[in-house]
Formats: sequence, structure tokens, C-alpha cells
Amino acid sequence: MASNFDIRPDNIDRFFDEEDLKLQADNGVPIIIKKDGTIVAQGFKDVQDPIQLFIKDGRIFAKIDGPNNSIIEYDFKEDESLYKTPVSSTLRVSDTFDAFEGYLVPAETTNRRKFLVGFNTEEKGLIYNFTLARKNEFHFTNNVSGVLYSEPIAQTIKCFKPLNVPTKLVIEKDFKACNDFIVIKTGEVKYAPDGVTPSGLNREGIVWVSPHEKFSFTGVTTQRTFVSGLKSAAGKSYGSGQSGMANVPVLTGISRVSSKRILIQSGHTLTGGMVCQKYSDANSGSLVPFTGHSDLADSLFYQTVSGRYTGVAWNKFKSGVYTGATWNGIIPSGVPVKIECYSSSDVFGADFSVSQVPTGGISFNVTIEAETTGIGGTYEQAVQNGYFELEKRIKNKFNYAMQQSGWMRQNSKLTRFRNLINVSPNKGSIDLTGLHSPS
Repeated sequence: MASNFDIRPDNIDRFFDEEDLKLQADNGVPIIIKKDGTIVAQGFKDVQDPIQLFIKDGRIFAKIDGPNNSIIEYDFKEDESLYKTPVSSTLRVSDTFDAFEGYLVPAETTNRRKFLVGFNTEEKGLIYNFTLARKNEFHFTNNVSGVLYSEPIAQTIKCFKPLNVPTKLVIEKDFKACNDFIVIKTGEVKYAPDGVTPSGLNREGIVWVSPHEKFSFTGVTTQRTFVSGLKSAAGKSYGSGQSGMANVPVLTGISRVSSKRILIQSGHTLTGGMVCQKYSDANSGSLVPFTGHSDLADSLFYQTVSGRYTGVAWNKFKSGVYTGATWNGIIPSGVPVKIECYSSSDVFGADFSVSQVPTGGISFNVTIEAETTGIGGTYEQAVQNGYFELEKRIKNKFNYAMQQSGWMRQNSKLTRFRNLINVSPNKGSIDLTGLHSPS
């Protein structure tokens, strides 16, 4: 193991005198045995006592062999240990440009605290105490034909970059346990003034919504009520005995749009009007056929929620939703695609995985290898941090390979990244087996 002692390969000869003995492996760092018996070397390794002391920044450190070829650096002054362990990974991709693994997480922080915006101090206090007393989440609601629908929270969970060939989204692991539904967005690319360089999305629209249905529950929302002794608006307060209108919490029946009972089995391509199944109970019980909407204008989503989350009307994207036709599931060349999750419950996300794959019989294979050193306060933490770094490195390498091969449009980061991966051969290698320029 290398030492940080002030002797360096480029100046070790300054210790050499004519009567000394110099030993050196081919193209290696020399050691010097001086006439008085002193040994000058870059470092020492005692196989019977595997500890090495060195000085760094004026402090004394020790290096000790750790598990699985890791090294433990101990800082005597700070009484801290730092683990450094080599990690490597190989990505093998066959006929898949990109993929996404869904997840389920608590949404309590977002949903239970969202009422803090838009209400004055007295209203916040009433809502907070009312909600906690009944252990019910708070909901903003929209009245649609006399029915209160919960307004879900939308969150982007995956962005697929535009490719130079048409693609489609294929379910790789069964889609189930969704809270509350998934939306696919695509659109037109906005270009820089040069007319060539992509610069985000000019406009986007919803092309697919996971098959869904209405569910009813009891929850907390507000209604505009005439009260006394409360602020009628932010910055205005009524004195004792005075009255005004305020948003008062109520426990009432609320409906939500949800795909929680929907099952889409692996192998299905996401399209409009797709045939799937649904459970008789939430993710359990018997399965019955269920068909998604061929025209999203007929969906509960469009009728109750869409206007709050979508963009401008363009082409067939009425109110930002693709209507008047059935989406064929094809993402055109040069068009990005985005996956969003909408939830009005205490759980956010869905259990599924989806891959972006080429259409038209196109096939390719990619192998990417990379290695790094993981660093952490424990061996396990060092390994985990190393794999986090590898995940980013491999993703960058894959994008680089895609751009170099013509499958993906080159961007301004390509040159910087090319310089990055060429720093050292240890950064990894790219085997573009079967990855050739698209025809």
C-alpha cells in the first residue's frame, strides 16, 4: 500500500550516494540501501503485522487491511476510521434503451402538511387539530357534478431521453398496487436558437393514464362557513363577537380516482384502450377483465382531475390530454417521454417496472464495465457508496455509447464526458456489441 510520506518517485534519487545500493523492478519505484544500513523506500509492508503508519496534512494515520481487499484508514487525532473498498459492476443490456423500477413510499409529509399553504393562522389551527383528532389525512377537493374528488399530488418519477428511433414502453414486472394512478407524458422538443440543440420541452401532453375507477372514503376537507371570532382572510381578524367567512374543516365523503386494483401483466405494451385485469379486492381476490379508455376524454381522470395538471391545447391534446383518438403506444423519434405518479392517499407510487424498447424489429446489445473505490465510515457504507457512484458512472457511459453510436442525439456534455472517461483506463470500458448506428 502506498504511503503519503514525503518521498516521491520523481525525487527519491536525491537520497542516493555513490556507495549506496539501488534496487528497482522494471519501470518500478526504486529503493535505496545506504552504506550505514538505512533503507529509503516509498513504503513498507510487513506481512506479519499488516499495519502501515503515514503522515498526511501533519497528522498521523494508520492503514490496516480490511475485509474483501478493503483498506481501513485510522485517524489518531480524530479517533475515526475510514473504509475504502474496491467495487465493480457490469451492465449488460439487450434490446432495452432505458428502464424504470417503480416503488412505494409513505406520502404522509406531503399530504398531511399541504394544507399549510393558502390558509390563515386560525384556519390552519382548526384544520390541524381536527385532522389529528380523527387520524384522517387532509384533502383539497374539487366539486364535480355534486361529488367531492380529492385533488392528488403529482410527482415526476422518471424521464426518458429522446432517441433517434421510435420506441415503446413495455411492462417488465407486473403493474399493481398503484396509489393512485400513473400518467405518461410526451411532447414536442424545444430547441436552442441554433435549431439543432435540444433545450427541454416546448409543450407536453398526456397520452396514457393507467386504467382506473372511482373509490369513496371518509376524509377531512374544508367548506366555506360563516363563523365568528376568526380571521376572514390573511392579515384581517375579527374581534370578539364579530363574524366572517372562513374555511372550516369537515369530515365528509370524498372520492378519488385510483388504479389500486388494476393488474397489468408483464409483457404488455402501454397503449390506449389496453385490456388488463382488476382484483375483486385491493390486490387480492379473483381477477376480472378490465379495459382502459380508448379515448381519454371519456375517463374519470379527464373529467375530474386533468384540468388541474395539464398544459395547453395543441393538436389532439385538448387541455393538455390526447383526446379524440386511441394512443398507439409509439413514441416518435426525437421525442422525450415522462412518467408521473398521482396520489391522494398516504402511500405514493406503484409496484411495477417498465422498459423503453425499440420498435420495428430493431435489436442491439451493450456491455458496460466500471470500477471505483467506495468510501464510508463502515465497510457496508463504503460498499453502498461505491455502488451509488457506479450507478451514475455506468449511466453516463451508456448515454455516451448511445450518443457515439447515433441512437441518441449528442448534447453539449458529450465532450466533457469523453474527457472524463479517458482520464484512466481503470474508469471502465465499453463493448458496443451489436450497437451500431440506426438505419
